[in-house]
Amino acid sequence: MTHLNDLTAIVALLMMGLVARGFWPHVILQGHSPVNYLMQGIFIGSVGISGRIALYDVIRPAMRYMDYMPGSPLSVPIQMYNSGFNIFFALAAWRILVGLHASLPESERDKYSWFTSPFYPKRINLFRRNL
Repeated sequence: MTHLNDLTAIVALLMMGLVARGFWPHVILQGHSPVNYLMQGIFIGSVGISGRIALYDVIRPAMRYMDYMPGSPLSVPIQMYNSGFNIFFALAAWRILVGLHASLPESERDKYSWFTSPFYPKRINLFRRNL
């Protein structure tokens, strides 16, 4: 079963690499449109995900197989790598939330921040009234 995980990790890593390459031209701030922020968030997230997949699913198992690395996920270097990837994810989420805020109607935008924009509109109907 381990080989299935290795194979799927390599495929996922290659696919996320393609996503990162596809969104690379949008990394530079080209404007302040919602689409630009969302694309930057997707790029940053794909780089973070790729790094995490590479470390946890490709590099660490290979190093353990060669008896080069202990298996403990609690070692300090692993925690430092993990913290770095978490920073990537937080940065990606921030860019995506800024894009979400920029996509709000202009009349409503000043009532929300990038942090509160996921709660627009204040009331969400989970079920349609007219079925």
